[in-house]
Amino acid sequence: MFTRLHKPQLFAGFACVLLAVATLPFASPARATWLPPSQSGYWDRQNYTCTAPCNPNAVGISGTAVTPDGTTLISSEANLARVQFINTSNGSIAGTVMVGSAPQAIVVNTSGTTAYVTNANDRTISVIDISSLTVTATISGLCSVTGGPTNLAITPNDDHLIQTCSNAWSNTGTAFDIVETSTNSVVTTVTPTDPAVRIAIDPSSSFFWTSSKWGTADSATGNLVTRYSIPAGTSLGSIDTGDIGTDGITNIALNGDGTILYVLKDLGAFSAWTNLVTTPTKSWQVAFASTTTRNVGGPSPLVVDNTHDLAYFVTENCCSFWPEIMEIVDLDAGAMQPSYEVSHQWATSAVLSPDGTKLYTSGRRFSDIYTYDVALVPATTTTSTTTTTTTIAPTTTEPATTTTVEEEETSVPSSTNASQVDQELLPPTGGRSSQSALGVMLLVLVGATLIITARRRHEV
Repeated sequence: MFTRLHKPQLFAGFACVLLAVATLPFASPARATWLPPSQSGYWDRQNYTCTAPCNPNAVGISGTAVTPDGTTLISSEANLARVQFINTSNGSIAGTVMVGSAPQAIVVNTSGTTAYVTNANDRTISVIDISSLTVTATISGLCSVTGGPTNLAITPNDDHLIQTCSNAWSNTGTAFDIVETSTNSVVTTVTPTDPAVRIAIDPSSSFFWTSSKWGTADSATGNLVTRYSIPAGTSLGSIDTGDIGTDGITNIALNGDGTILYVLKDLGAFSAWTNLVTTPTKSWQVAFASTTTRNVGGPSPLVVDNTHDLAYFVTENCCSFWPEIMEIVDLDAGAMQPSYEVSHQWATSAVLSPDGTKLYTSGRRFSDIYTYDVALVPATTTTSTTTTTTTIAPTTTEPATTTTVEEEETSVPSSTNASQVDQELLPPTGGRSSQSALGVMLLVLVGATLIITARRRHEV
């Protein structure tokens, strides 16, 4: 008796096994339990040079942005009409640029060469050359709303700025302006029925979403998120997110390819919407611990990390809500992580480092900036903890200079040793990683089956 192998089938089996081996390094492991975010820095920006009746806390940091290389944090100081450029490695001031009255939101172009800052009281945008730290242009003629504008966004192709004009959900007048960056001029002004506050720009740069009014019971229109074209500003339709009445929309965001719209309501309902252009569908909804998320007085405190499928929201000390907390959402699973108590600062904005490892929050009342290490995972299998950690930085002790950096030791939950913490980020995980592992297993199974059946084909 001798065995004759069925060569094509045998070769196919070996090919499947080899492909599985080659794919294995790229198959992400299942997502581990995260450690709570840990405070890693505190940068005091109080104005200690002022004397009574001046309040050293009244600097008012409203907006923040990070340069694409992650080395510089830019912060707006509303009451001092200036912008600070901060070294992210140690919190030192790299430069100061004077801008218009009440600077608010900040955006940076993709090359990291230019920053744009909204000046609410002047209704202008200051254009700053980052290399020379100088204002190269001032864009005027924005908005018709007193106290606006506040929110600003830039298209991914850097061609246009979207400037929303409402600083309250009941404002009337100009809803938003579209600015052409090549000429630093307003090309479109739109005044729809409802005011516009929050912005989410599609990755295509051809349209954006904006949220409608909050806090008004309107049985006719509900809580809308409306899509507008760029640069024409033409309405392309709206999504009624339901919950008609006072539980209005407070923040919106998009995923990386623009196929999922995230909507946060005032009472803490956070939902994901798909099929945005055809039949908008709510795919999941989770409940925040915080039930007052309105915070319309500045840039958005909601930030989405599409690399690691996480969303962070920092509450403001609004509406008797105390203490301030950080909410964390697993966007891949549609599930809440434990909320995390953070230092009191009246946070108006949150911004992530480009690699998603640092979260910066700014305080408009206590004029400080906190940094948090985020998206950390245990290096070994440990029991997860929901213990929250609070670190309150002093606001009364006067440092030697206004640029003093007070670095605080990273906190680790008591149930986990510091030596067990691995700060290297896992690849994007959750459902997709499980699918990758399943694919590898299927390849091995198919390959083994083909090899075995090939060896069984014999004749005597």
